[in-house]
Amino acid sequence: MIESSLPPLGIGGKGHHLRRITAQAISTLEVNAPAYGGRHPAAVTFLAYLNAAVTAVTALLPIAGTMTFTPTAKTYSIAAGAAQAGPSLARGKGNDGSLAYTSASPSIATVNAATGAVTPLTAGTSVITASVAAYGGFLASTKTYIATVTA
Repeated sequence: MIESSLPPLGIGGKGHHLRRITAQAISTLEVNAPAYGGRHPAAVTFLAYLNAAVTAVTALLPIAGTMTFTPTAKTYSIAAGAAQAGPSLARGKGNDGSLAYTSASPSIATVNAATGAVTPLTAGTSVITASVAAYGGFLASTKTYIATVTA
């Protein structure tokens, strides 16, 4: 593997060095692979090493600011009919990514993906989830609440 086929890390001189030695390690496995029937036995160990590195780096990524539903559960009435506001969702500092709502039981209650408004359909319970995708160096975050629908 040639070094230029790996993306720059953007962490200064140490990043350049890490990219170079990673490319060299992969090249060594590629060059010696034919002697082992096409798969170098150290490839499994190297993959485990890279997965451990990914885990360690992922731990350094911040989770988007907290999300809190108030209240954490809400009752909706079928008699009210149309969409009703969901509980308020407070988002913490830095939690500015796109927000999407989903209903775990859309046959009981649907939820507007953009606004969180709930439409009760039949008596029962559904878990409503608000999700923010990973963005701007933040990991994704989710928060749920219980929507209970009564007749």
